[in-house]
Amino acid sequence: SIDKENRIEIKADWCNGSVAMTGVSYGGTLPFEVATTGVKGLKTIIPIAGISNWYDYRNSQGVSTYALPHYTDFLAAFNAGALFEDNDWLVMNDDYTAWLHQTAADQTAANGNYTKAYAGMDYSNDYKKIDCSALIVHGLNDFNVLTKQSDLMYKAFQKAGKNVKILWHQDGHNTLKGTMVGDELFDTLVNRWLTHYLYSVDNGIETMASVRVQSNIDGKYRTYDSWGDE
Repeated sequence: SIDKENRIEIKADWCNGSVAMTGVSYGGTLPFEVATTGVKGLKTIIPIAGISNWYDYRNSQGVSTYALPHYTDFLAAFNAGALFEDNDWLVMNDDYTAWLHQTAADQTAANGNYTKAYAGMDYSNDYKKIDCSALIVHGLNDFNVLTKQSDLMYKAFQKAGKNVKILWHQDGHNTLKGTMVGDELFDTLVNRWLTHYLYSVDNGIETMASVRVQSNIDGKYRTYDSWGDE
């Protein structure tokens, strides 16, 4: 990588070539997107409250559910990494700004309808390219990114034949950092997941229950073998 201030090359000698991605909200969306490219070196992702289908995020059955008919471009610009710097648009090249403008125009023209532009932003359609595992985390009381988004990608990973687990909790649009999942701290669970998939440590994490759901009655987690229509 290159230090953006001094233009000095920095070699990641600490990295063994295996990479993971995680994050919350937009930070949980990017792992979905990257995983469906089949990029080499990506071994696992832990998306938390991520978006997998941009149409369903702000539209429903032909009607826009947001004040603006376009929104993807706003989130992309907001999370580009330079929004709070002076002259932030100067760090975005012409191709990227043109993409943002075209994305906004396409979504405005759609006016709530599902179009080819939106079909291209449904990552679950590209499940055949997935070549990594996933621990998907989502709040059952998340009214920003609805649970359908994680359900779509859980099924996409299943179609791809990759190891995927899903963790449903009773909180909203946030992470579980610092909280207990059963008898284990969430941070410890994540550490074990990454240790296994990045360093091949045999710690049994890959055999954990496919589905964990936190009860809204007693707060305890139940485990299940599947999540779906059956």
